Amino acid sequence: MGAGYIYILTNDSYKGLIKIGSTTLGAQERAKQLSSNTAVPTPFRVAYEVYVDDYLNFEKELHEKLCEFRVNPNREFFNYPLNKAIKLIDSLKDFDKYQNEDKFEAIEILPQILQRYGENIDNQISSMRIFQNNDRVYFEFTKDEYISEYLKNQYITRVDLAFIIEDVDENDLLFKSQAPININVKKFLELDDISMANCVGEIFTDDWIPD
Repeated sequence: MGAGYIYILTNDSYKGLIKIGSTTLGAQERAKQLSSNTAVPTPFRVAYEVYVDDYLNFEKELHEKLCEFRVNPNREFFNYPLNKAIKLIDSLKDFDKYQNEDKFEAIEILPQILQRYGENIDNQISSMRIFQNNDRVYFEFTKDEYISEYLKNQYITRVDLAFIIEDVDENDLLFKSQAPININVKKFLELDDISMANCVGEIFTDDWIPD
């Protein structure tokens, strides 16, 4: 038994593959550890993470379900679609034995935002995520500021999405922490350009004008 994070990592050097593992440190820290290996040409990125109870058995059960897609029995890489892997983890985490009272779940959405807005996104932004805990849903983005060739400051900004309402009722939130995170991601990505500018305008370049 014990609580920890189940994560999915991606890497541009391993096209079509995802890495599924577990850690007690947090997925971002694990990605940094793996990326520091000089044999890895490009960094690992956290595509998804969730906090669960009995995380080692969760990982074991997950790997067993995906065994036919495992590239190497001694490695945690799988030739399996990212969206399907997230859905599989989502179905497992609802079992009582894996539920933790401290809810935490996050999905990386930078690729989708870049596909939509391209050069209109500040090029110093290295990550965008929707994450939610017991009572909040946040949009989070990470901005890298290079001071020199080897020094980098990193700024993480979190926007509480509770101010966006679905209708005229201020209590009818568009983003609900009780909803599956996939639903909240879908709703966020469906916001129109003006709503995006009003909600998370800091991610855009200064010369971008919403349609």
